[in-house]
Amino acid sequence: MLIDNITTNHQFEIQQILKDAAVRIGKFKEIVDTKQNQVNNEVIIEKLTKKYEQEKGIVLIITSSLFIH
Repeated sequence: MLIDNITTNHQFEIQQILKDAAVRIGKFKEIVDTKQNQVNNEVIIEKLTKKYEQEKGIVLIITSSLFIH
C-alpha cells in the first residue's frame, strides 16, 4: 500500500512536470515565432527601402535629364 501511494504520487508529479514543461515550451515557441516575424519584417522593410532608394535614384536621373535638354 505504501509503495502504491508512492508510485501514484510519483506518477502525478511526473505528469505535472510534463504539463509545466509543455506550457513553458509553448510560451518559448510563441516568443521565438514573434522574434522570427520581427526579423522577417525587418528584412522585408530593408528590401523595400533599397528598392525605393534605387527607384528614387532612377527618377532623379530621368528628371534631371529632362531639364538638361
